[in-house]
Amino acid sequence: MAMLEPDVADLWRRPRHPARGGRPRRTSINGSGMGIKELAERLGTTHRALRYYEQVELIRPARNAQGARNYEPDTRRELELIVTLRRTGHSVSEIRAILKGEDVGDDGVRSKVFAALQARLDHLHEQTRHLQALLNQFQ
Repeated sequence: MAMLEPDVADLWRRPRHPARGGRPRRTSINGSGMGIKELAERLGTTHRALRYYEQVELIRPARNAQGARNYEPDTRRELELIVTLRRTGHSVSEIRAILKGEDVGDDGVRSKVFAALQARLDHLHEQTRHLQALLNQFQ
């Protein structure tokens, strides 16, 4: 049996997973894409949340040749907005209504996001007033 060349043998034994010293994940052809785990870490969320947003059709990430999700800059901006809106208490249906039919960078979406955030803030102020009144009863 012929011996493999050393560099080929090293490739053969090297773990495939990047966290274990393997090859890095491939990105898009132009190099602007990002994998799901890296993006989840950058956004401070989980990869399961990103998959969920895809499942409920808030986003449609590109796929690379191997079928892995590949998040391009436009999709990453949409996800930043989605994650921010979720953190401020907006439901998926509310987010869908905000994003429906318009690009994230569009002024129409900015005004919708502003209005949604203002409405949420007004609601939180009202809740705060009720909680303060309740606390005052116990003092």
